[in-house]
Amino acid sequence: NLPFAYLQSNSIPTFKRKLAGFEESVDFIFNDQASFWSNTFGENLPMIYEQFIADIEYGPGKFDVITGGGYKIENTISGKTKFVKAASTATYSKIDEYPGAEAPAVAFGAGNKAFVIEVKENPNMWAFNEENFQWEKMKEPPFNNFTGIKACRANGNGLAILENKLEKNTKLKVFYYEFISDSWSQLEDFPGADRLGGVLFSIKDKVYFGLGEQKETENGFKDIWEFNVKTKTWIQIANYPGAGSSNIAYVKKGNSVFLGMGYSSLKTEIGTSRKFMAYDFWEFRP
Repeated sequence: NLPFAYLQSNSIPTFKRKLAGFEESVDFIFNDQASFWSNTFGENLPMIYEQFIADIEYGPGKFDVITGGGYKIENTISGKTKFVKAASTATYSKIDEYPGAEAPAVAFGAGNKAFVIEVKENPNMWAFNEENFQWEKMKEPPFNNFTGIKACRANGNGLAILENKLEKNTKLKVFYYEFISDSWSQLEDFPGADRLGGVLFSIKDKVYFGLGEQKETENGFKDIWEFNVKTKTWIQIANYPGAGSSNIAYVKKGNSVFLGMGYSSLKTEIGTSRKFMAYDFWEFRP
């Protein structure tokens, strides 16, 4: 039951969350003039978790959003997981079914396409072309030792950060995707601490990564780092002031990013960790 957020249009950021135990979605729409969130219950649809999402820049200042994949829990005693391949865009509704494997996936926009990477050993990468509304299989990414991945647009190209919950005290691997040459290159490791559940996002030509939790203690990180696309280097900036640390949700509007929700950990009296969900939202203006 992780927070899930995306850009519904170029003007209104909308936060969507599936509520455990209810086959309903909730749309939280932020009114920036009145500074409050209002919510409306969506259609009575099955819950779908961990859908991939990416933006497509099909013209100067013109963006579309593609989303799909994920999984749902069948209403049976066994609670079997069933992967979903249906895909849609914010502008044109349903599109051709995502052709990738029945596995978790992550997506990012680069150039005028949306790219989807399978989260599994020897992953395939697929691209959705806004011009002809077709899926095409791309060259396989040069990485396979990961259990999670964050990806986002990086000034017309793409950036990916690999997570691996099976390894301890390692550095996060960083890969850069060149749209024109359709090629990946491995960059220097992320200079911050190893973590799970971090957040990676971009605004204009800037990229940011941080937050998440320590693997063993589940203690949250508050650091935010800025990635320089030209020099391929990181600098640490101001810490995140919010309550949540891991699996933060975010929405973009103009030159701002709204960050919030997510999870934090508290130590119990016997020394174990107990997670709780945060409900605050913060505006970040790079």
